Amino acid sequence: MTKNYNLRARLFPTIITAIPFVILANCLMNQYLKEQLSQIDTWLQGTIHVGLSAAIIYFLSQINRIVSKEVFQRMYFKDEQHMPSTDYMLHADGFFEPVIKDKIRDKISTRYSIDLLTIDAERSDTGRARRMIATACSQIRNDLRSNSLLLQHNIEYGFIRNLIGGCLLAFLASFVLLLYSGAAANSLITGAAVFLGLFYLTVMLSGKWLIHRTGSYYAKVLYEQFLSL
Repeated sequence: MTKNYNLRARLFPTIITAIPFVILANCLMNQYLKEQLSQIDTWLQGTIHVGLSAAIIYFLSQINRIVSKEVFQRMYFKDEQHMPSTDYMLHADGFFEPVIKDKIRDKISTRYSIDLLTIDAERSDTGRARRMIATACSQIRNDLRSNSLLLQHNIEYGFIRNLIGGCLLAFLASFVLLLYSGAAANSLITGAAVFLGLFYLTVMLSGKWLIHRTGSYYAKVLYEQFLSL
């Protein structure tokens, strides 16, 4: 499960957002180490380029995850306490029918001995209500760790979140690549830098909608699968 998540939710978005970094790094290496590279075999040159690209991708996979969680997820959801999985269990939220919400709350109480706040208590202390729901959600996720349907939605959410985080750095790298291509008078790289920059900018501008959409699907499946336990 972890291997599948790491591959699809972390590595794939990193590869997409590493493109300008890889192009820029390899172009700079060719420019400033041209004489040294010309003295070694072609296959070894290729190995060096592949190794450099792999190192960049690995490094960015760590950085992108931090940026996506600490910047975008925190900005959109204020940590777990404002994620859809928390919102949906509030009395004031209308996503689930009251009857369904009561069933979920009763099962949380029975299974985890966590009694979520009543409607009056929630109104007087929404922060505490959110914290208790977030705690219950953590328990639910632990119970559903091996659920394949929930894993699929978790991967989709993780992919979008990490892609958005990576796009911030990738957009900046595309701008640097554009400056480099202008100085090097390379129209092919200029075109690539413009295309990539527009793509990453579009993803970032759509980020709030994308992450809320996938987060909502995940929350819906989380509670549906929980009721089926």
